[in-house]
Amino acid sequence: MKAATDKRTETSLDKRLLKVLLVEDEATDRISVERILRTCSSPVGFAVESVVTLSEAIRNLAEKKYDAVLLDLSLPDSSGIETVRQTVKAAPDIPVVVLTELEDEQTGFSALEDGATDYLVKDLPLDVVLVRTIVYALHRKKIQMQSLKLTHDINERMKELNCLYGISKLVETPGISLEDILEKTVCLIPAGWQYPGIACARIVFEGREYKTDNFKTSKWTQSADITLQGQKVGTVEVCYMKERPQSDEGPFPGEKRDLIDAIGERLGKIAERIKAEKTLRESEERYENLFKANIDGMLIADATTKKFRYANPAICRMLGYSEEELTQMGVANIHPKESLEQVIAEFEAQTSGAKITAKDLQCVRKDGQVISVSINAGTVMIDQTKYLLGIFRDVTESKKAEEALRESERKIHTIFDQTFQFIGLMTIDGILIEANRALLKFSDIEASSVLNKPFWLGPWWSHSPELQEKLRQAVGKAARGEFIRFEATHVAKDGMLHYVDFSLKPVKDETGKVIFLIPEGRDITEFKNKGKQDFS
Repeated sequence: MKAATDKRTETSLDKRLLKVLLVEDEATDRISVERILRTCSSPVGFAVESVVTLSEAIRNLAEKKYDAVLLDLSLPDSSGIETVRQTVKAAPDIPVVVLTELEDEQTGFSALEDGATDYLVKDLPLDVVLVRTIVYALHRKKIQMQSLKLTHDINERMKELNCLYGISKLVETPGISLEDILEKTVCLIPAGWQYPGIACARIVFEGREYKTDNFKTSKWTQSADITLQGQKVGTVEVCYMKERPQSDEGPFPGEKRDLIDAIGERLGKIAERIKAEKTLRESEERYENLFKANIDGMLIADATTKKFRYANPAICRMLGYSEEELTQMGVANIHPKESLEQVIAEFEAQTSGAKITAKDLQCVRKDGQVISVSINAGTVMIDQTKYLLGIFRDVTESKKAEEALRESERKIHTIFDQTFQFIGLMTIDGILIEANRALLKFSDIEASSVLNKPFWLGPWWSHSPELQEKLRQAVGKAARGEFIRFEATHVAKDGMLHYVDFSLKPVKDETGKVIFLIPEGRDITEFKNKGKQDFS
């Protein structure tokens, strides 16, 4: 057994000379250790170099290469566990064996925990050294296992962090869609788990499934919800395809519950952000399209400088300038000089928060032509700066048309009022809303006494209740689209009986619906007295 052990040792150390730094201030102990190492029967040789202070030791370790350090804890410039810490810090890759007269087990444990390889007490009997060596070996093993566990835990945390970091990096990809993020995320998830070789993953989001190629459901499953604005919209799942040792949650350690919850939460926030950004982009596109496609001219001017920042195609066509030209101009450049004072006053009133109202103003085109425009204006905030949005409508032609219409209406009203026939206008319910002069003069009455009242109750027919009923029924038929014509009688103010050729004509809209009735009549008394019956 001894021969085998010696052979292994010989092979391991390769019969080389080991350089040892002895840090010892007691001359007797120093000489004794040097003698033991130089005269031992070991196949390994020792070259011992001695120093008496910690500062000398640290300096030598920085300048020279050693295979091991023998360290006394009581030195002229340092003592106790701090001596171990300083030495290990100066030579982290070299075994440090404490060689001391201090027989204190707790100090020994502390030395091992702070990096010493072993803790030997001088002049102890062999049985004590053997027991102490075993005890310290067990303590070193405990430290080693703790170190392995710490290394394992660190590796697991690194896998988890890499998983979350990978998801975060996906989000930073320019133009990436939510679908691509989910598709790539599901491939990142297995690597974050303790046994990635047998792990598979699936994400279900708003009814759509994303999964790794090897995904299959199993009884070893861990899952978390994905929520969007407090509502569940999906799940993230991790499955092991083979059984593994039981842990906090099946074969999954508790930390993996934190990880899968973090992934679910992060995916919910990513989805919320991407959907919000998409909504914002769509909103901006809609407003931009609305701005560009609007048939009305639109100008946005800086509230302070009164210079234009944006101009839509309609205003460019209206004023004859390009967008580039208009954005180099301001309010004062597009209005006649004589109206600038009013325009500036309106501009300042609007930017100070006055109520938005339509204003009829004049603008000067690039070719010098003056046009009439109706302007609605209001303030908008862009990049924390206040602007005035003006919406322009060219009303030059409509003003001309309005004037022509008014002139036409004047002519029609003149004809309507001066014709010798009785003419009026009534609603389909028979309410008289217009009556010409001939109709009023016929009975020598005021308009106020008959307008906005039922036509059949007018003073013209008050002598005959039967005639009033006939007229009421005629109104009902005309309201249904019939043209009505019959003969009626009227007792004039002088008491004379007059005969009237009367008609009710329905007026229809483009759909054929009756919207007004026109009552017409002419006095045929003279013809009746002469015995003539045909009045058509």
